[in-house]
Amino acid sequence: QYVIDPLTPTGARFGRKVREAIAGLGVADAQRILRNFPEVERVEIRLWPPWSASLPEIPSNITISPQ
Repeated sequence: QYVIDPLTPTGARFGRKVREAIAGLGVADAQRILRNFPEVERVEIRLWPPWSASLPEIPSNITISPQ
């Protein structure tokens, strides 16, 4: 089991890696990629605005919330 805290150096690197991997992808593709990470148990993607079909292309506009 991994504890990914975004305030630790390891957590920040992991967050950057995730953001770069899914930036600009559709929801289904992003979920598939995230499920392949060994650190990820469950994936939930919420988009704003709701009618958007893909994630933002700028990685810094993607927020990750560990649960």
